[in-house]
Amino acid sequence: GYAQRKRLLNTNFVDTKKDQAEATSWELDRQAQATAIEDRKYSVLRGNAPMSNEEIGGISFQTWGENHSMRFAAVPLVHPSPDGRVEKQVWFATTSSEEVITENDPEKRKEKLLEAFSTWHDPIAAMIKSTPAEEILIEPAMAHRHSMEPVSNIHSLLSNIHGKSPSSAGPGPAMLFLGDSYMTVDPILAQGFTLAMEGAHALVSSLKSSCEPTKDGSMAFDPYRLRQELQDRHDQRNNRLISLLRATEVAQALGQPSNFVGLLSRFIVRPCMMLTPGFIKTPIFNAMLKYSLGK
Repeated sequence: GYAQRKRLLNTNFVDTKKDQAEATSWELDRQAQATAIEDRKYSVLRGNAPMSNEEIGGISFQTWGENHSMRFAAVPLVHPSPDGRVEKQVWFATTSSEEVITENDPEKRKEKLLEAFSTWHDPIAAMIKSTPAEEILIEPAMAHRHSMEPVSNIHSLLSNIHGKSPSSAGPGPAMLFLGDSYMTVDPILAQGFTLAMEGAHALVSSLKSSCEPTKDGSMAFDPYRLRQELQDRHDQRNNRLISLLRATEVAQALGQPSNFVGLLSRFIVRPCMMLTPGFIKTPIFNAMLKYSLGK
């Protein structure tokens, strides 16, 4: 009903006592179902280690564990500052260990995180150790089940919410969602930022395609063409998004399976993969990443 949509879209417009009653009875779990947010059952910790590229060999990497959804990845970052060129290592770690994610004290949580990854290869422990505890961020891994398409007729949307038409004529401004508002994806393949940049590039391309040069050198903007461009590019991006989501589920199932599949993976699949030469594994890995990009 209207009251549910009002609560979902964070509006305070309530017409009748019945609507007020519906809004009051709205449960948070029903709201979570409506917005289709999925808890991926692990947490992500992030930090910037003040280490130079030379200290870690100038490489980026991602390493997977076998238990507690543990992964660790790092990418070099270089940025200018008043004191000159600064090098850091941007890293993230994932875990479902209750001992780590339920600890509220930053210093103690850092100690437990360091202990959890203490047996992993260099320079993982050094990166965690060099990052100040108060700068290590933690958040649960969440993902949307659906993406948000462009809203080309916002006046119609507002009319459905409020039960009356807006005062101005026409469809109103177009609305486009970028980044996490478009869709929050599971970070397992580390493509969330890439997806946001692709969305920004698609918006710029849509705006360029909706403008035509005039005789006096200015640009004529066509709002109707823009709406069609936004929808067409959204449809095109959906194919890439579906490929990413499929690759994410496959990577999660094969890399960190649970129950019987987990035993099968640990004692049969993983030993076989260790014996398989790199010239066979590398093309398979590259093919999965290429598929996740929608290619």
